[in-house]
Amino acid sequence: MKKDKIIGIDTSAYTTSVALTDISGEIIRDIRKSLSVPPGMRGLRQSEARSMHEKNLEEIFLHLEQDHDLMRVAAVSVSVKPRPVSDSYMPVFLAGKEKALMLAEELSVPCFEFSHQEGHIAAVKEKSILKDEDTFLYWHISGGTCELIKVQNREQQILGGSSEQQIIGGSKDISFGQLIDRVGVFLGMAFPAGKTMDETAERAFEKSNEISNEKPETLVNYLTPIKADGLMFNLSGIETNVLRGIKKNNGKEELIILELFFKIAERIEKTTCDACIKTDIKNVIFVGGVASSRFLRRYMRRSRYIRNENIETLFGDLSEDNAVGIAYLGGRKLWRQNP
Repeated sequence: MKKDKIIGIDTSAYTTSVALTDISGEIIRDIRKSLSVPPGMRGLRQSEARSMHEKNLEEIFLHLEQDHDLMRVAAVSVSVKPRPVSDSYMPVFLAGKEKALMLAEELSVPCFEFSHQEGHIAAVKEKSILKDEDTFLYWHISGGTCELIKVQNREQQILGGSSEQQIIGGSKDISFGQLIDRVGVFLGMAFPAGKTMDETAERAFEKSNEISNEKPETLVNYLTPIKADGLMFNLSGIETNVLRGIKKNNGKEELIILELFFKIAERIEKTTCDACIKTDIKNVIFVGGVASSRFLRRYMRRSRYIRNENIETLFGDLSEDNAVGIAYLGGRKLWRQNP
């Protein structure tokens, strides 16, 4: 029987993800199941999340095995830690790792291990114009991460060698995702609140009848800019500002959310430009849940500063948590070992 399929597994944060691709990287199945967070809560304990991931994986593979012959799988790949560094660790990844090792043994195929961050990059980069770029910057902006990273010699890392990854910018405290989620939960939105908050900001922007990135005159103008120390910044201060503004400006919640998204987009825009000038690297990839924001994408697409610096910004269709990138990496590594 021909073995021409790759399985990818990712159990990070609040989404259990399984992907099935063919050797060439074509997506056959992209399955994602969110973890359930009780109303009013801003997250889950790692032990709770791991247990939910294990249950989700059982359900996902039950359906996957009914629809596809897994004996045609040539390799299993899985995310086993958040970042591609030795001391990176989170218990939730054990759910995916244990399932992947067990499945690989059952199928008598290799199991390849990667980091969640590597999977994010591959999911966005693999089918893009930057596919073959080995040196680039990337923003990982999600519920738990807010890092701007410089990458060199990435291909060597995929092959099991070493690459240079350096965090050159980002938040010193909470992430953009945490900031957005905390404000959303404060307003009574379900966690994670990113999608609802983004839709609210977009709706408020459309009501302003603006056609550029300039702030509508109707904004509360309560929030101060997110100040930076070089390429680093803090976000806890603006969280306090936002919550205080909501309490003092009853009925203007949408406008405050819109202003918050402007502040976030402005800081990302400015830090991106400064980083590109400092490193002389003009290719920037955006990954993570916050990178799926329609507001942020529109803002960056229209940014005259980005255009003036000739910066190539890449937002993919697979910015949110998924296992497709992990499957891509597994397929590439298998092909390299058995060309």
